[in-house]
Amino acid sequence: MPSKPLPINRVYLSHQIYEPAFDDAGEMLFYVRVVDAKYGIVRQCLNTGLAQTIATEPMPRGTVGYGGGIFAVRGNLLIYAAKDCRLYGIDLSTGEQWAVTPATEGVAAPSISPCGRFVAFLCELDGRCNVLVTRTDGKALLRGQWGVVDVEDARSGASHLVEAGVADMRRIAIMGASAGGYTTLMALTQQPDFWTAGVSRSSASAISTS
Repeated sequence: MPSKPLPINRVYLSHQIYEPAFDDAGEMLFYVRVVDAKYGIVRQCLNTGLAQTIATEPMPRGTVGYGGGIFAVRGNLLIYAAKDCRLYGIDLSTGEQWAVTPATEGVAAPSISPCGRFVAFLCELDGRCNVLVTRTDGKALLRGQWGVVDVEDARSGASHLVEAGVADMRRIAIMGASAGGYTTLMALTQQPDFWTAGVSRSSASAISTS
């Protein structure tokens, strides 16, 4: 018995391509491909036409309610927003993949700094959306090192802004609430010569690891 052809709308909906972006050298094209509601990020060589899917799990998908881009490329680094509400990084030369951020209510629109050390992105928390900046190497994930990794991450980000000429070294302040408030207190006590001022709101003042 001959099979019936798929309806036109079924064929159209089964395959979508969007968000094309060149690499820095203009030799590769990256884009999001959706096949039967499954998202993947594809890298295609413009010289040979060879296409390779480089990210499928966790599934790429921006999760900020009103939209936003899914990925960004800089050199051998690709950062993408995943359906599990985290950002992930991929080393395009080795294929290594890592989590850049913890899970939130939604992430989207990553943008990698020219130096490749930081990524700005849209993040939803407590029903509100904001623009956040974090390290691309995932070391901003504390992994139990409260008051250590987070303090160094804050200082690294502030130093980058000073080096870029958009912040005054004499007027560097830090502010945070809850866990961020603890980071603020630790930064002010550990690095008093670097921070000019700080505001800590609703924060813990002592954390036990026992």
